[in-house]
Amino acid sequence: MTKNEDTKDLICVAKIIDAHGIKGEVKLKSFTGGQGDIFDFKELLDNSGVLKYKLKKKAITTKAIIASISGVTDRNMAESMVGTMFYVNRIDLPEIEDREEFYYNDLVGMDALNQQKQKIAIVKGVYNFGAGDLIEIEFANGDLEMLPFSNKVVPEINIEQKYLIIDLPEVI
Repeated sequence: MTKNEDTKDLICVAKIIDAHGIKGEVKLKSFTGGQGDIFDFKELLDNSGVLKYKLKKKAITTKAIIASISGVTDRNMAESMVGTMFYVNRIDLPEIEDREEFYYNDLVGMDALNQQKQKIAIVKGVYNFGAGDLIEIEFANGDLEMLPFSNKVVPEINIEQKYLIIDLPEVI
């Protein structure tokens, strides 16, 4: 197999957070719009775009998705996969019809401008560690800062012109 040349177009859609039971099932955290949307994809990829996985739904709870993965047949195999991230190609995601909606991945690399529309940083990523979305920006001097991804801190996003406005809190 050769490495997928378009790994920059891979979007993370789920992560294995734990093994479940003795038959190789796993608990997943889904990053898709709805918990069950992860099963809409025929196959999921690893971060290189080479390895392919097929999931089968077992259960959906408010905290996690229980699934089996083709080829994973026991708990030891499932435990060895904890932390594995699953990806899909960007082109396999549904098209966004609403101009007010976007995929977080679309923000990466955008210019972060201040209220006067002067470039102050570049967007490095958008994350959620459980307490709400955070946007990471990198200033010209290399400093990284994570800010709440809220309407107050990020009042404007322009996907077409590839910039967003950051209203920096006074503590920075």
